[in-house]
Amino acid sequence: MSKEDKTVTNQYAFIWNYNAHVDHQHNYMGGKPEREKAETDADKEERILLLATNTIIRTQTQSGQQTVDLLKLYRFVDKYFVSEITYKYEWYALRRYLEKYRLLMDCDNEQFAGQMNKEEWFAHSLKSCEANEINIYNFLNDIQPELWCNTDIPLGSRATKHSVRILYKTYSNLEIYKDQLIG
Repeated sequence: MSKEDKTVTNQYAFIWNYNAHVDHQHNYMGGKPEREKAETDADKEERILLLATNTIIRTQTQSGQQTVDLLKLYRFVDKYFVSEITYKYEWYALRRYLEKYRLLMDCDNEQFAGQMNKEEWFAHSLKSCEANEINIYNFLNDIQPELWCNTDIPLGSRATKHSVRILYKTYSNLEIYKDQLIG
């Protein structure tokens, strides 16, 4: 084998090795790599499914301006909420968070829980969304989250100071990552 043949063989080996071990490649000739096309198609299908099953998330303002991308919202909630919760009542914090950013249409806790528990949404959560659990904390509805921990719990409520602190922590954690959803 000549010196030129070895050089060409080494170049092909380098290119093969690079392609075999790099997960993301850019095609600078104007097209998208096959992996990106497949992911885009999957995202499109998931977005369509979320839109078709959405009954409570506001996706547009009254003037028609988009408020949120459902797929982005879904992934945000899945990553920063569903994967982190340990109590069913924590869904109250998510509801209040979505209300703050005007991402919820008018709905009650039953409708909210119904959508959150849909197979296409968060049926995979280890803690299902239960309207009765959310209802326990409705006494916090007109109180800013920063004041939740200092609020008196109504007599006879199943809420505890500990559970209210957990709600505030859950809500605050969502606020930490809001730039990944809003903006």
